[in-house]
Amino acid sequence: MKFIKDKNLSWKAKGVYAALLCYKKEIDANGYTMKKLNSLAKEGIAATQGAVKELEAQGYIAKRMQHANGKFVSSKWTFLKD
Repeated sequence: MKFIKDKNLSWKAKGVYAALLCYKKEIDANGYTMKKLNSLAKEGIAATQGAVKELEAQGYIAKRMQHANGKFVSSKWTFLKD
């Protein structure tokens, strides 16, 4: 859990990353949506998106959109650091 000590991450991003790690098996198996991630907390979607962007910028996660029949289905999240 080295990310907790990373001073380059906000507390918000650390909390979102901790949540992502808790759901890692489900995320790896099924993909995830921002809406589903956001449902885990009381903050608005903009706050969650901001934390995810911060985690991407700092190299903690990579996100790839998955589509089926031309429609967005979920995001495939890759964890780059634990």
